Amino acid sequence: MRTNKQKSQILGVIATLLSITASLLYNWNILSGDSHPNLSSWLVWLFITALHFFSYKEVTEGWEKSLLPKMDSILCVTTTVLVWHIGSLKSLNIYEWSCLVLGIFAGIGWRVFKSPTWAQILLQTALVVGGIPTIMSIWVSPIREPGISWFIWTCTFTAQYFAVKVNWDGKRIAYLYPVCMIIFHLIVFGLIVT
Repeated sequence: MRTNKQKSQILGVIATLLSITASLLYNWNILSGDSHPNLSSWLVWLFITALHFFSYKEVTEGWEKSLLPKMDSILCVTTTVLVWHIGSLKSLNIYEWSCLVLGIFAGIGWRVFKSPTWAQILLQTALVVGGIPTIMSIWVSPIREPGISWFIWTCTFTAQYFAVKVNWDGKRIAYLYPVCMIIFHLIVFGLIVT
């Protein structure tokens, strides 16, 4: 019989493998010319995901729970480098600027007040706000994004949610990340397939 920690570790690894799969499919979409991402947006995402990994790791205090954010940061670097070579550099829109500012405030607040919890709240808000342009572009043209990647990411964050749940340490903040990401990715996937 597996312990809750072992179950959490297995779920954390499953979530990470799912994320790698979704990212490979997403990047293939970029390489095939079906997607034309904005380098500026990906630079903001890179900053936010890196900051998110470090603060989430401190909040959750377990490698199995922080493995997915760590891999997502690495995957974000990979996608950003790919976009650097293929994409175009456009100005940030109001949502992306808001995402960047929230990320900066999260970093400063975490440093000054020594509170990774507040950093997580601001970073999750930044991720949601930063995702609005994706939702808006899919609303106009659903074929702009690969549906399979968004479905797999929804499964990824569902596995992450259960990785937190089976070995929960009493910190509610640990749920904020997977819950926000399940909702966001499910909305995007739903818009793509409808």
